[in-house]
Order: sequence, then structure tokens, then C-alpha cells
Amino acid sequence: MEAHQNFTTVVKLLLTSWRDADAGKYGDAYFFVGQVNDAWVVVREFLPEGAPVCTDRGEWRRYVDSREWWRAPFDRVRPGLPVVSLAEVKTYACPHCGEARPVVEHYVQTYDSAEGDNWLTERLVFCTDCKAASPVAQPHNSSMRMR
Repeated sequence: MEAHQNFTTVVKLLLTSWRDADAGKYGDAYFFVGQVNDAWVVVREFLPEGAPVCTDRGEWRRYVDSREWWRAPFDRVRPGLPVVSLAEVKTYACPHCGEARPVVEHYVQTYDSAEGDNWLTERLVFCTDCKAASPVAQPHNSSMRMR
């Protein structure tokens, strides 16, 4: 990924990927990486004001069952996807300015077939000062769903 080329896309998808019923399956998804267990997290500062957060699986099941179309974007954060402040996100040094910046993970299905799928994950340093999303390490491909 070109560091500056896709910054706007990364911002847009950080704001919306949490709304996807099957993040990464039908297109690129980006999530902040938490400090605990490298789990995907949603950053409170990136949520719309007043966005509901479901913590109860029963409440979530009722919500999902009430929706008309399973692929419609969620309007609330699902259980198991922690909502944290930006200060609680894993950081790494930006290769451009050297400052500690949030780490995000790019996740996408790159191949889909009855014989098997292929998934890509890529960790990026997300620097708003440099307007860059720069790779932390080499992307990882797997035939198994990684999230």
C-alpha cells in the first residue's frame, strides 16, 4: 500500500467497517488494534455521537433478527467488539515522523471459492500528522479466516 495514496480510504473505512455484518468478506475493512490481545477495537472518537453499543448477546440477537436484510449496515456496535478511547489503542512509531501513532489492521478476503478462500491482514501505522497509513510488517495471507 502506498503510504499517502490510500490515507483517505483508510479514514473512511475506520469510520464504517464496524457497521459491516461480515467485515472484510465483500471489501476492505480497517479496525484499530487494541493493546489487549491485539483485538480489533472501535475507537469512541470515531463513532457517531450517541451510537448504541450492545454488550448483551440476547439484545444483539433480537436486533439482528429485526433487520430486514442481513447485509444492511449495523447502526450499533456488536458485542465482542470493544469500544475504547484512542489512548487505549496499540501504537508504533510512524516511519515518516518517528512519533508513536495508532496501529490499524487491514483485513480483506482476496479469493472466494467453494474449494477455499484466501484472506489478507496487514498492520499499518495510522498517522494523521503525516497523512499516512504505513505498513508495520509484511502482509499476511492465509487460507483460514483470521478474525
